[in-house]
Amino acid sequence: MAIFHELKLIHAHNPRCGGTSINKAFASCLNIPPAALTPKKYSYHYLYGLHKTRGNYYELDHLTFAMILDAIPQWVANEYQAFVVVRHPWDRFVSEYTRKITAGCKRFINPLSISFETYCLRFLEKMARVFDSSHPHELRGINHFDACHFLHQYLYAGLDLPESGSTPRPRLIRIQDVNRELPGLCGEHAGAVSAILNRPLNSHRQTIPEERAAQIANLDRSIQSEIETFYAKDYELFGYEPAASKQTLGSAAAD
Repeated sequence: MAIFHELKLIHAHNPRCGGTSINKAFASCLNIPPAALTPKKYSYHYLYGLHKTRGNYYELDHLTFAMILDAIPQWVANEYQAFVVVRHPWDRFVSEYTRKITAGCKRFINPLSISFETYCLRFLEKMARVFDSSHPHELRGINHFDACHFLHQYLYAGLDLPESGSTPRPRLIRIQDVNRELPGLCGEHAGAVSAILNRPLNSHRQTIPEERAAQIANLDRSIQSEIETFYAKDYELFGYEPAASKQTLGSAAAD
């Protein structure tokens, strides 16, 4: 879900950055019924759900900021505060892998019968075929639903758009600062949102087999470095340092 009209907030939901917990916290505080937020029932009021068009299959919850601006009225874009949560790119990549393992998710790359190293190599091979830096919002021949968890984070932050544009870019919140910074955007609901966000284990945590954890920890650093090079623009724009020499699984398991 990207738009919370009662709060006048636009959530540019960057995948694997705690957005599901944030959306649930907002929905709870605003008494938004679960029936309004089912993927099978897409809503442009909330920008939520799966919408199949003639040419694509969109996960509205994960539109990049430029795509959000194409989907909403200009007055909403001008009046509402947008925000985005970002995290270390390698942690995000690993978090998506652990989600796929625990959920049995096969979209984009099926990880279930291959090692983490093979998964990484297939990612690099596939991106070499389908990624075009001049069209970073889409992957050639891949629908949005399958691609969105692998798009660069700077697209969700609107950093591909002119800084002097008519609509301000989203406020940037790093994942470790969500519980401290986000309630301040929620007006009279700040206390309730803060209480929900600070509940123990409110974020969805992934538990993967020890064998998989060992594969992540022992990945050839040259392969990790290639993936970090693919996401180089995220490292540059958000000021993160490549983690090839110090990657840890623990920080990469949050939703």
